[in-house]
Amino acid sequence: MIDFKRSIVQLENNKFIFENLILGIFREQANWKPDEERWSIIEILNHLIDIEIEDFRYNLNLILFSPEKEWPSRPMCQHS
Repeated sequence: MIDFKRSIVQLENNKFIFENLILGIFREQANWKPDEERWSIIEILNHLIDIEIEDFRYNLNLILFSPEKEWPSRPMCQHS
């Protein structure tokens, strides 16, 4: 059985991990890209936010409240 309480604690801890990783980063660092094919820190953070809002919530609601419905054939998020 899945330990949801433990999962929630881990997700809550991620907030502090992200804060500690990005606090003190200057705008130039956040926008820097190693090359055109790779993302900057700010693009990665925005992608994580988009995934959480557009995909994760949608899919969780689908599982919890409409399990009979089919999942989308591709991810909902268009930002990746």
